[in-house]
Order: sequence, then structure tokens, then C-alpha cells
Amino acid sequence: MKHPWTVLICLLATAAGSQFLIKQGGFGSAGAIYCKLWEGILSLFGHSHVLIFTAGTMLSLGLPFWILNAFFVYVDLTAKPSFVRKFKIQPDKNFPVEWKMVKKCISVVNKNQLISTVMILLLYPATKRFGMTYLVEDLPTFSKFLQQMILFVVLQEIGFYYLHRMMHYPFLYKRIHKVHHEWTAPISLAVVYVHPIEHVIVNMIPILLSPILIGAHISTTWLWYVLATYYSTVHHSGYHFPFMPSPEFHDYHHKTFTQCFGVLGFLDWIHDTSKEFRKTKIYDFDHMFFSFRPIWSDEQK
Repeated sequence: MKHPWTVLICLLATAAGSQFLIKQGGFGSAGAIYCKLWEGILSLFGHSHVLIFTAGTMLSLGLPFWILNAFFVYVDLTAKPSFVRKFKIQPDKNFPVEWKMVKKCISVVNKNQLISTVMILLLYPATKRFGMTYLVEDLPTFSKFLQQMILFVVLQEIGFYYLHRMMHYPFLYKRIHKVHHEWTAPISLAVVYVHPIEHVIVNMIPILLSPILIGAHISTTWLWYVLATYYSTVHHSGYHFPFMPSPEFHDYHHKTFTQCFGVLGFLDWIHDTSKEFRKTKIYDFDHMFFSFRPIWSDEQK
């Protein structure tokens, strides 16, 4: 991300402003609708905390992943609709992708998602220990929700950056992380195309643990998991589409291996591990845009 610090500033400002609105009753009617909706969700799971955390969390991670990947895999395999090529970051690679490569990727993804399922089941006792909440009366204020989301983003950035960078030490890279870097021009499914050890340590722990450790409400937890899944999938997609987060930063990592280790780039800026990236033209394209034309021109790219 080109200007990562602005994300936190905007979120903090919104959180502060929302606290004022909540105190003034600005979200009263919306809050009532949300409470009614949440009561319906609790009833769907029979008010069982075990089912809500385990089955609900599996759905919050699995559904957005496969819905988003259904779109990207279709585009990758068929190269249709044809206009998507102009949004492809590395149009000379994996367009279209060979079915055997996708099939291999799906096989690894399914095994790692099974590991994720086991992790979720094993983590349920921790949710009880740290006081995760489920009830309607425990739903967070909008301000508290935003503050917790900011915390999750920061903790994930810290965890992912250092654990990911650790995987680039020669001993670990050769034995573990090299699997993920088979994709020098990644596709969306490649986000989970990793060694099982890396999936647990680098992919899942930075995302799963923070809501559990602070005893967040399960609704906040689920939304965080959905957003984290969405961002990580888009970052591996290989397409810089309008109205979506920019994948340029992480795509550059897959091309070079030695730059851009984080998600938002905070720690890459601090540790100067994105200096080469910042010298490139690609850096100028590394932001969300709102036009149906590609962010770059043929001459620039």
C-alpha cells in the first residue's frame, strides 16, 4: 500500500466520530435491526456456543474464500471475459492458467483447509478461557468494533511480517516456504498453496488468534475473518481491478522474493524492505482506483 499510515488515521478518526454518534443515538434504528438479525443467527445455531464458534467460523473463512475464488479461477482458466486481460498485473504469465496447475493448487488448498478446521476445533476452549462473547446484549458499539478491527489489522501486520520474513531464511525457505513461491505470478488460490507448517504459523495464527485473545464478540470475529480472507485472496489474485484493494505490493514480492514482506507495508517501510519497490513505476499504481480503465497505460507498464 502506497500510504499505509493513512489507513489507521482514517479508521481512528472514524472510531472517534462514531463514539459521539452512538452517544447521541445516531445508530439507534440500525442497531435495533442488527440486534434482531443477530438473534436470528443465534437461533440458527441453536444458541450453542460450540456450534457458533466452530461451524460459524468455518463458514466465515470458507464461504468468502470459495465464492471469491470461483470468480478468479473461472477467469484464470478461461481468460474470459477477454477485457480482464488488461487488468492482469503479469499478463504474459498464467493467462490462461493450465488446468493441471489449478488442480494441484486445489489439492493443496483442501488439505490446508482441513488443517484450519482442526485448528478451529482445538481453539474453542481458548475462546471460553479468554471470554469471547456471543449474546445480543454483548454486541459491541460501532466505536468498539472499529477499535478492535484496527487492533486486529496491526497485530496481523506484525505477526505476518516477521513470520513471513522468517520463512525467507535459507533453511526455512528451502524446506517450507519454497512451495508458496512456485507461483511467481500468483493466482488467488495460491494464498493457501503453502506447506502445512507455513499455513499454521504464517497464514492462520496472525488472523485467528487476536480476536480470541482479547475476548471479542463472535460477530466482530467473523467479520474480521471475512475481511482478512478477502484481502489475502485479492492480494494473490494477480489482477488489479477497480474498486478492489491493490495487489501490486504482494505481486511484486512473488516476482522478486526479497521485497515487500508485509500486508499493508508498515513494517516494510520501517525495516526498509520495500525500498526497491518504491523506486519502481509499479509503486505509483499501488492503490485502489475507481475507473473502469486500468490504472496503468501500456506505455507505463
